[in-house]
Amino acid sequence: ATLPESLVDAELFGHAQNYPQSGMPARPGLVGEAEGGTLFLDEIGELPQALQAHLLRLMDGGEYRRLGETGARTADLRLVAATNRPREALKHDLLARFRHVVEVPPLAERRADVPLLLRHLLKSAAAKDPLLAERFLDGAGEPRFAVGLVSALLRHPLPLQVRELDSLLWRCLAASPGEVVEPTPDLLEAGAPPETSRDPATISKAELQSALAEHDGVQAHVWPALGLQSRYQLRRLLKKYDLG
Repeated sequence: ATLPESLVDAELFGHAQNYPQSGMPARPGLVGEAEGGTLFLDEIGELPQALQAHLLRLMDGGEYRRLGETGARTADLRLVAATNRPREALKHDLLARFRHVVEVPPLAERRADVPLLLRHLLKSAAAKDPLLAERFLDGAGEPRFAVGLVSALLRHPLPLQVRELDSLLWRCLAASPGEVVEPTPDLLEAGAPPETSRDPATISKAELQSALAEHDGVQAHVWPALGLQSRYQLRRLLKKYDLG
């Protein structure tokens, strides 16, 4: 996402010496540097579809060509990519070449993960900062969180996912006066009590079909609109009414 379109090929595949101008050193590119290992492309959905096609040959047989060279090279690597865009943002033939596709639901749909992620984020930060570890980790190396902090974050919408959770954690660390991570006042105020979820048994097939049509079948939008607690309740309803 941070690369200009004109530089994508050079960054990925590298270029020959003296290309595109005399005196330029040869560059292996990300593909060459990942030889024998793993290349992770974050936000691959931001790559224009015309440039996505440049990855097809690499994914088929490992072949690629550095800019300024006439011969093809071969790379032995594992390609992993991530995107927060819908699948339609990727060329269908590029998407088909990924052997495994894993869809990670948003934090709003997996609230039970919030305390686990919070623990991981603080322990990861403390591993790089001894003072942070000494202050906020107990003798067993476990974080000391106030109960109010976890409760507030469980209620927080977290639209920016883990990045927002990490940012909120650092704000709380900076504001905590003692050895326990406390929630900031604005975090406590922002977290409204969770709404009571609707009983799936009260939703008729007609209402479900109407909600699906209104949201173009996007399940991530349908289950909140119906007042359901999770996408799993929606999936059970779809199965019940033979709609999915």
